[in-house]
Amino acid sequence: GTTSAMDIYSDLDLSGGITFSQNGTSGASINVYGDFSTGGVGLKGIDTLSTTGNVTLTSSAHINNIYTNGNVTLTGSASADLISAKGYIDISGGGTQGNLNSDGYIKIGGGVNVNNANTLSYIDWSSGGTGQTFTAGSYIKHSNGTVNNILAKDNVTLSGGNPVTKYVTSEKLLTCPNNWSSYILLKAVSFSNKCPTTNVQTLPAGTNSIVATGALVTVTAPNKPLVNALSYESQANYIVDVDSNKNIVVTVQNVDGIPKGTYYIAKYTLNYNDYIGQLCSKINQQGFCTGTSVGYIYPPNTGSWNSVISYSGGSWSLKDNSGQNPSLAPGVFLFKGDLKPQQGKYANTLLSTGSIDYGTSITLEAPNYAGANKVCNSTGFGRPTNLCSSSTALIPAAIGNIALLAGSCTNATTVALCQSTYSGGDISLGAQSTVYGNVIAGNLLNTSGQSLIVGSLSAAGLGDTKKGSKFTGSTTIDLSSLKDHPDFSTGDNNSNSGSTSTGSGKMVATVKWARYL
Repeated sequence: GTTSAMDIYSDLDLSGGITFSQNGTSGASINVYGDFSTGGVGLKGIDTLSTTGNVTLTSSAHINNIYTNGNVTLTGSASADLISAKGYIDISGGGTQGNLNSDGYIKIGGGVNVNNANTLSYIDWSSGGTGQTFTAGSYIKHSNGTVNNILAKDNVTLSGGNPVTKYVTSEKLLTCPNNWSSYILLKAVSFSNKCPTTNVQTLPAGTNSIVATGALVTVTAPNKPLVNALSYESQANYIVDVDSNKNIVVTVQNVDGIPKGTYYIAKYTLNYNDYIGQLCSKINQQGFCTGTSVGYIYPPNTGSWNSVISYSGGSWSLKDNSGQNPSLAPGVFLFKGDLKPQQGKYANTLLSTGSIDYGTSITLEAPNYAGANKVCNSTGFGRPTNLCSSSTALIPAAIGNIALLAGSCTNATTVALCQSTYSGGDISLGAQSTVYGNVIAGNLLNTSGQSLIVGSLSAAGLGDTKKGSKFTGSTTIDLSSLKDHPDFSTGDNNSNSGSTSTGSGKMVATVKWARYL
């Protein structure tokens, strides 16, 4: 019942906070295969967190369901409706909790309210709040507040000023404070001499009626996805590289009206004005086209000398201040090297063999999100034939769901071999960044300032993950508009998949090859 909105294969620090907006639909799920932590921030719209590491929530952070193989620490008013931990649960502050389940101990202090707590280990309750039923495979200590029902397979120790409980069952020794009477019924194998003698029941030695349970599930970490920008070469419409003279060259394929081949981004003259953006097989020393132009990569006849794509020292940048929409020919772009999209409006899938540093004054729409009118019927540009079935309809291909993808390897036979030669894979989203489409980092994902992503996030952790992924700015993942973009999906973006979605709930399988056996 949830939408998997984030998959992080490293530690994740949400010190800047995150908000999921789904317009009243079911909550979003986050999968973190590492530790998960927050700073003094709020989390909104998260239904389920599944993690293999430790979970640390502070301040007013709230998550409906937490499943972890590690420990859970909640401070301030941080809270959860359900916690399942293979390690311990330690809660202090003033939050209101739901059901707690752990293999390790459960320790609760401050003014915390809890529904039920169940552990294979012990429970230490010093909170001034209230609890319903506490069940422990070991002992229970209750020194403050109110617990309606206490069940322990080991000793139960009641201490402090006036702990309140209705029912207590210990399969060993029950210890009570002096002159204590805040109970209804006490049951134990043995009682301390301070315990009252009315409404008590002595159980036979060896009583074994209490059933303590621990964590509800063990979180299974799947194999890391193989994120390799080079795997998409056959699906790219424009592959951007440099020749031996550092001239920018673009290999064009799967574009209607443009023969497959490698071209220069050439200058040209029209009505005594000089422009740039033609695709041409030959240029002179000044960069002007000396042959027949096969098409355009920049908006034609606009922005005199406005070179959207530039290259320096192994890094590409995208910058368009002409106000045109789109700033580049629609389709899939693969850049050989790092990429810095900084300014402009784009209807593209942007792939980088290195890392991506996504700028501020820029809007990027993945092709399936942008829609057929912008991608398949854009004035002056060739139609990407692997994304469009006509000028009015997308196919759409799974790659059209991707907005940003970073990272590559030279040997992609297996994930392990890919990791041994992995390059780049980090994606950084700057302040005021807006992305409409899925964001896939081969290694780590970082945000700063205010970032808006309409789509899912993934960081595969194929490189050096020591620093972990970190969201230091306020990040919003807004899935509420997806209903208005039926061709776009937050689902599988596997580069090896030949399946495409029709947007109608049916799947269309494209056969790449077949052999009779």
